[in-house]
Amino acid sequence: AATLPNAWFGDMLKAVKAKIEVMNALDKRYNGFEDISSGGLYNTPSNGYILALPGAPRAIYGTIEVKF
Repeated sequence: AATLPNAWFGDMLKAVKAKIEVMNALDKRYNGFEDISSGGLYNTPSNGYILALPGAPRAIYGTIEVKF
């Protein structure tokens, strides 16, 4: 995040802040959650298999906050 100088925008604005957020920057395949099943989940009779949640794709978000 960065606060931009007020001189760029005149006297109308009190503050302007820009922020960039990167999710999954290293493109990991799975989230940190992982569990060993005790069976019965999804109607399976066996146990001992790994449950892992797939990771979200890489995403970049940008926001601008303006205070008048």
